[in-house]
Amino acid sequence: MMTFKLFIGRLRYLPGGINSAKTYANSVVCPIEHRSETQELPWEHARPFAEIPGPKSMFIIGNMMRFMPYIGEYGNMPLSEQMATLRNQYGNIVKLDGILGKRPAVFLYDPEQCKKMYRVEGTWPMRVAIETMKYYRERNPHFFKGKMGLVSSQGKVWHDFRKNVNQHMMQPRTIKPHVTQVDQVANDFIKRIRKLRDVKTLKLPSTFNNEMNKWALESICVIALDQRIGCLDSALPSNSEPQQMINAVHEMFELFYKLEVSPSLWRLYDTRNLKKLFKTLDTINQIAKKHIDQAKIRFKKFPKNNADERCVLESLLNIDEQTAYIMAIDMLTAGIDTTANAAGSLLYYISINPRVQEKLREEVYNVLPDKTSSITFDILNKIPYLKACIKETLRLAPIAIGNLRTMQTDTVLGGHQIPKDRCYCSS
Repeated sequence: MMTFKLFIGRLRYLPGGINSAKTYANSVVCPIEHRSETQELPWEHARPFAEIPGPKSMFIIGNMMRFMPYIGEYGNMPLSEQMATLRNQYGNIVKLDGILGKRPAVFLYDPEQCKKMYRVEGTWPMRVAIETMKYYRERNPHFFKGKMGLVSSQGKVWHDFRKNVNQHMMQPRTIKPHVTQVDQVANDFIKRIRKLRDVKTLKLPSTFNNEMNKWALESICVIALDQRIGCLDSALPSNSEPQQMINAVHEMFELFYKLEVSPSLWRLYDTRNLKKLFKTLDTINQIAKKHIDQAKIRFKKFPKNNADERCVLESLLNIDEQTAYIMAIDMLTAGIDTTANAAGSLLYYISINPRVQEKLREEVYNVLPDKTSSITFDILNKIPYLKACIKETLRLAPIAIGNLRTMQTDTVLGGHQIPKDRCYCSS
């Protein structure tokens, strides 16, 4: 969120303002009416799991045909539209089964049911991890050494890892020493925008999304590694390491979709897409490891005695070296596409709402009266309207399509029985 605030704060000095950075955002927003909380039925009076509405699974082929490209009912829809269509067809609780290699899924569209799901998830929630990522890390024990990270681990292992990194990841003081650096990245990005846009129309090129990814990667490296890697250099070659990293992350997410969401046989043998994913992850990890090793050497030569001035990697290295490596890799891997897309959506929604633009401009002028003003940690706490805009953007265009949980006890949701370990629930 800090990177968003600093970037938007600097946009007001760009002629044309937010509109000059207008981007495209395609998202399907499913309207959900508010429902008051109601008491669930006891297990013995609830409707059976088999009666949860949803697409009827056909003999042998299940529901796979419905998701096949060109011929399937949902085959040519993006995932967000598939979810919205299922809700419109079947209601606020939908079961989907009959997908090869996957457990049945129960989709919850009522916020109250989602809240109940989280309340009964147990001490250590069982999430549906990215299983291909876990498989990759298990097959590379020399690199990961049993540390699966936050994405791939479960249960107490996940809890222990999360507990170690939380104190350095989830507290406001973590970003305090990097505010000036991230502000400089935002300033450099504004300069980059000035060079890229058309002089007459003030429009940006169709490749602007890639520029957003460069800004995101540069910002993340500052916070995670306390260093710039040159993503915003005007002469950055197309085969540079930052661009390779960005391309690999995009390909990684595309392959995750093909392997984890679309029907796939990767659990039976190493499919072509699984091999491509492993090669892509190798590229990401090799580039990330190079920069992490360089940062580690620098920390040894010039250690920061004040713990509050350390970046994430340096802080975690004082706890456990392998935990520091995996967390830094996960930050670089997961933060590029997600940060860039969320920021692009934010720019889009601001650009189509002139009233919001003016209110934001007024708020920023109050804390940054001129171009020479520096953004400080205290200033970030004086722009509540921008923070609200970021939250509203994440509501309208969430980074993830849903949160997945496996119920660890027999549970009743939406008047239906949800047997433990039988399926996963998605909110």
